[in-house]
Amino acid sequence: GFIIDYGNEDQQLPAWTVQGIKEHKSAEIFSRPGEVDISAHVNFSALQAAIQSNTGVKAFGPVTQSYFLQGCGIIERFRHYLKVTFDQHEQKDSKENREQRQKFIDTFARIMDIEKLGGHFKVLGFCKESLGVPIGFRTPKQQSHKMDDLGLPVYKE
Repeated sequence: GFIIDYGNEDQQLPAWTVQGIKEHKSAEIFSRPGEVDISAHVNFSALQAAIQSNTGVKAFGPVTQSYFLQGCGIIERFRHYLKVTFDQHEQKDSKENREQRQKFIDTFARIMDIEKLGGHFKVLGFCKESLGVPIGFRTPKQQSHKMDDLGLPVYKE
């Protein structure tokens, strides 16, 4: 299984651990049921200890959202999506296509950037010990904060 949320690995959590979010802004949790996302600052160390207290279960991480998604192959999928959706489009040189392509790249970069959502969200995985290391938690070949030609963070060469 996977747990993805805001949080940290230390014991210090803010006094307000549960929060509502709507359209990237704070919102009252129960103000619009079904429309406001509810999130919490997770104490990943405590959660990891609770998971590993179960015999035969191993926890992995936490790692950043960016690290996890790259471990799942999102960069390769993203590049393929760009190619088939925007770059091979019959109107690939139109202003609308170029603007939509750039908007997609900018959104993806924000999700992956470790200074933004890519680092703000953490991922903790767990499974039976016998299953090995789950996808997204395998150690990359090289860890760096390099950026590729699209401005995306690269952990892997």
